[in-house]
Parts: sequence; C-alpha cells; structure tokens
Amino acid sequence: MVHGLVLNSSKNDKIFVEAGHFLTNQMRTKLSVAHGILNNKDVINRNAAPIPTRIDYNEIDQDLLSKLKHLGVPVSEDIPFKFDFEALARFIENKTNCGSFLNSFCELIITEAKINFFRGLFTEFGFEEYATNEPDHKKFREIIREHHRAHHNGHEPIISNNNIDLRAMRGLWIANHCLVLIRSQWDKLLKQFIGENYFQIKANKSFDKCCKRIEECSDKDLNLSQEKCRTAFINLAGNTSALKDWRDNELHFIAPTIFGVFENHKTEMGINDVWALVTTEHNRVREAVMAAIGIVMLGTETTQTTICGKWEYPTKMKKVNLDDPADANDNAALLDSIDKLRQDQNNLDLKAEIHSVIERLYGASGTAEIQIRQSSQ
Repeated sequence: MVHGLVLNSSKNDKIFVEAGHFLTNQMRTKLSVAHGILNNKDVINRNAAPIPTRIDYNEIDQDLLSKLKHLGVPVSEDIPFKFDFEALARFIENKTNCGSFLNSFCELIITEAKINFFRGLFTEFGFEEYATNEPDHKKFREIIREHHRAHHNGHEPIISNNNIDLRAMRGLWIANHCLVLIRSQWDKLLKQFIGENYFQIKANKSFDKCCKRIEECSDKDLNLSQEKCRTAFINLAGNTSALKDWRDNELHFIAPTIFGVFENHKTEMGINDVWALVTTEHNRVREAVMAAIGIVMLGTETTQTTICGKWEYPTKMKKVNLDDPADANDNAALLDSIDKLRQDQNNLDLKAEIHSVIERLYGASGTAEIQIRQSSQ
C-alpha cells in the first residue's frame, strides 16, 4: 500500500495588497507540503521513533516568545513550527522577493523534517539507549595507557583497533548525517533565508562574514523586539565552531573517531558524546530559526488585506514596486475598490475594476471570482 500526503490542490493565488506580494498557487501548495511533512507525525515517524521537538530557549527571552505566540507561532509547544507559513508574507517589505523568501523558508522546514527523521532512526534502532549505556571504552583505554607508561618509561602506547564496535559505528554514521544536515540548516538559514532574502546580503559571503554583515546591517529600520531577536540570532550563530569542525572533517578531511570506532591516542569522545552534540546543536539551530522568524514577524503592527482568486499570468510575472508612483497609485486604487466592494458585495463594476487593476499591477488577468479577507496582528 502506498501512503501519501493528501493536500488541498485547489488553492487559489493570493495577493497581499498592502505589501504588494503575489503568492502563486504553486508556492501556496509547496508551503502546505512543507507544513504537512514537518507536522504530520506519520510522515516523519512512520518507521522511526518520535523525538522531542520542544525548543529549550537559551537566547530568546520570554517577552519575545510571548509576542510571537500572540502572532500564532506556538513557540513553547511540542511542535513549535506549526503555524500559518503564508503569514510570513504579511511582514516582509515590498522590495523583498516574496517567492524566493518563502521558498527558502520551505527549505528550512524540509531540512528540519530530515533531521527529525534521522534522529528518530537513531532512537528506533536502539543507538540512543546504547549510547547512554555504552561500554566505558575511555576507562578501559586509560587502564592500558597507565599500564604501558609504568612499563615503557612513560611513553604512550599505540592503541590498535582490531575490534570495531559495530553498533557504535552504525550509530556514528547516523549521528554524522544529522550533524551534516544541521550545518546545512545553518547555511540555508544564515545565507539564504535571513541573509540574502531579508537583509539583502549576498549569499556567496563566508559564514562568519555573512554573520558579521547581518550584525552590522543598518539598512533595516528594526524595532527593539527585532533587534533583540537579531542579537539572539548572532549569539547562537557565534557558537557553532564545534559543529563546523565536525562537519568539515567528516566531509572534506579525516573523519572524527570515537571510542570503539577507529580510535587512536587522540580520541576523546564516545557515541554518547557525539549524540549529545547532535542534541545540543539541533536545539541551537531550532532556536536560531525561531529568532529569524522573530526578526521577520515582530516588526510594526500592520493590517493586511488579502485577495484570493485564480489568475492567468505570464511565466515571469511583473514585480510590483510600491516606490514607483504608478504602481503606488494602482495599489491605492485597488485598496479603495476593495473597501467599496465590502459595502456593496454584488457590484459587478467594482469587481471588474479590481481585476483590471490586478492586471495592470501584476500582469495577471483574473479568471475566477475573487475572495477578500482582512487580517491584523
């Protein structure tokens, strides 16, 4: 039997009028898929044990968390990223590429789901229990070293590794994959989502340079809450050196060793230590994602009018620029027509005018009845 994720495939395109963002049916569907993959336990954990997903906050204070919760983000719940992803478009500036911004957020959510899946496999296969109760390889090796020093003029022994702890080795492989994914999450978060798509910082900068540019960026008029979230984000990003070193060695150099798996006289970690690193670093990047969401969503309170409907539009849709007088005037006319339509919902002339303005603004011609909604923070 094939199991699939059933989604609402009849979504309409959506326009955030005040911000001038056009959200296509394709992007809305991708957001739904990402939401379903992460938050549907049967998708991630059908063949893997469930893992704790609640975030242990170390940098974001309770006041900021309360504000995010007020906006519908369940920050302190077991599934902290279970909220309306489309709502992010309400809070980004007109000059931001809405499609690219939301696409990069989808990548964050899907990568989070991957990490959860492999952490679940580690637990399901019994590696977590084994790591907690692993043989004390370190103590055993120290006994060998002390015996060797006593009988060989204080010299360190060359410890051979003829016997591999196969269970620790298999657990290490899954843990390594988790750490690589966590580092990947940092790159997508720092360089793409919050760096390039929010602060307009080129993604080809190094991790440290990108982090510094975000810290020093003054182009955004951030309020106090956003500044606090940025500080929390920078602090979290500045404590990833252990993760970076482990990932770089695993992918590019000589992979790290642990007790029982290709160990040598420099080995200092067991499988339990590696798993503790996975748990710590995963929590850190989760909190950083939440801090980035705070930077985006805790801006000035806004009211957003949204229009849902079906449109036909060219391959490359026109980007609305509200700094351009013509686009600004058309957008103001669109809001005015919407306000009038609320008073006279059956006025066909007003509906035709709304379609006409949408065509001028976005190059998209309406083909179906529109639905208008209004939401505020």
